[in-house]
Amino acid sequence: MNFLERSDAVLMKQAVDDIQRQAAIERLTKTRRWYFWNATVLLAGFLIVLLSAGLSDRNLTPRIIVALFLLGVCVVLQVIPFMKLDADLRLLKLVDKLKR
Repeated sequence: MNFLERSDAVLMKQAVDDIQRQAAIERLTKTRRWYFWNATVLLAGFLIVLLSAGLSDRNLTPRIIVALFLLGVCVVLQVIPFMKLDADLRLLKLVDKLKR
């Protein structure tokens, strides 16, 4: 059983039970917000490094290129779980709405 299958199984258990569903909605909302702000801060750092390197009189050095690459990878690694959490949260909210 891989990670996605386990994650889907846990999500289905939470979607069925009213108490678990409400707790999961609250937990996923907080976690999603955390990933969003992490990605935002990392993206701001990426833009600051990019703009400061572009506005300076010297060209992009290998260190700056590596820093930009690493910041870009970190942004992507924050956005991917954010998107999964967002999809799970939407599903749980939809199930909650349908149950009511």
